[in-house]
Order: sequence, then C-alpha cells, then structure tokens
Amino acid sequence: MLWGLGRRRYKTGTRIMSLKSMSIVQRISLMVVVAMAGLALLTAVAVRDEYRQMAEGYERNVKSQVEVAHGLIAHFHALVRNGGMSRAREQEAAKAALRALRYKGNEYFWVNDSGPVIVMHPIRPELEGRNLSENRDPQGKYLFREFVRVAHADGAGFVDYLWPRPGSDMPQPKLSYVKMFAEWDWIVGTGVYVDDIDASMRDAAMRLGAFVLAVVVILGLISWWVVRGVVSALGGEPVYANEIMRRAADGHLD
Repeated sequence: MLWGLGRRRYKTGTRIMSLKSMSIVQRISLMVVVAMAGLALLTAVAVRDEYRQMAEGYERNVKSQVEVAHGLIAHFHALVRNGGMSRAREQEAAKAALRALRYKGNEYFWVNDSGPVIVMHPIRPELEGRNLSENRDPQGKYLFREFVRVAHADGAGFVDYLWPRPGSDMPQPKLSYVKMFAEWDWIVGTGVYVDDIDASMRDAAMRLGAFVLAVVVILGLISWWVVRGVVSALGGEPVYANEIMRRAADGHLD
C-alpha cells in the first residue's frame, strides 16, 4: 500500500516534457537529431548492401576467370583428341599457357590433380610434383583436400582458407574457386584475398561517410539559420512572445 502511494506521488511530481511544451529551438534540434539518426541508419544499410554486392562481384569475377582457364585446358585437350599433338606435349603447352596467364595485374591460376599433387603453380614452382594432402592452413583446414572434395562433388565451387600473398609468408584470408577438368584429372583454380574486398569497402564507406557528413553539416546550418530567423522575427521564443501579447492585452504595457 505504501509502495502504491509512493508511486502515485512520484507520477504526480514528475513532469514529462511534451512536444507542445518544447521551445522552437528544442523542436528544430529534435528534428535535426531525428534526421541525423535516419541518415545514420540509411548509411549503415547502404554500407552493408554495398559490401554484399562487392563480395558477390568478386566471386563472379573469380568464377569467370576460372571458366576462361578451364576453356584454355579444353582447347589443348581438343588438339590431342584431333591428333595434332601427344597428350604429354599438349599438357605441357597448357601448363605453360596457364603459368603466364594473369588478371587484375598479378592474380594467377594453379592446377592440382585428385592426389592432390600440384601440377602447376606459377608463384611457388617448388610445390610442383608434391602431394599436398597433408597441407593445412593456420586454422587447420586441409585446403587441397577441400579443393578435391568440392571439385569431385559438384564439379566446381568456392573454398575459403588462409594462404600467403605473393612475396609474403604471412597467411591471409582467401576465397578461391576451383573447377574439375575430368579428362586430365586436373583441378584448376584461382582466388581473391578477402582483405582486398575489405579495403575496397573501406574506401567506399569513407566516400559515403563524407557525403553524409556534408549533408548533416548543411542540414545543421540551415536549421540554425531558420531558428535564428524565426526567433529574431518574433523577438524571442513563441511562448515568451505569446505571454507578452497576453499581458499587453490585459493592460500591462510596461
């Protein structure tokens, strides 16, 4: 009972500010804060969608590049089938062509078989001829076993793992796409480093953030100019001006 009485007293003694009781400065400030919150939310959604679209774009590019390399292998296989050259010579020619193939400056292709034995690797040729079934990345993933599993199960697919950049020993997150060429038991693949996507995303987010900041500054300046003009025209806050007019109407002209 005492608790209920105290609660009623608390409610009676507490004044909740309503929009009607707010000054014009407070109202416009509230409008600016709401607009800024809305812009922040829209920016977060836009950044998330941009990252998703950018990641999907990288995946499409990697997949299309592997399709090109796969088509190159198929071309040399067709020469063998048509009796132009021996299989061994055509495979060497295919490896030479893939070894020199690049896209986006320095991105490369590699080939392994179902062993998995490395057939061709342009950046680390010392791996060629080695069975990498026991090779694991720092997270413990048997990545070459995973290449073989994906290629045999679906014919092609994506695999994520850690692998050093060219010229570095520090493993970095990488997403690769591999595809099986069953006639030669070759699995050709290439990949993109995930931090490339993150770097591109940071650049895009900074550009978008600069635009939003400019909009917020302009909105703040316009709001300040409107408030200043309204208050100056009324001689003060509307509530204060209304009180002065009421007192003047009552005959209090001092």
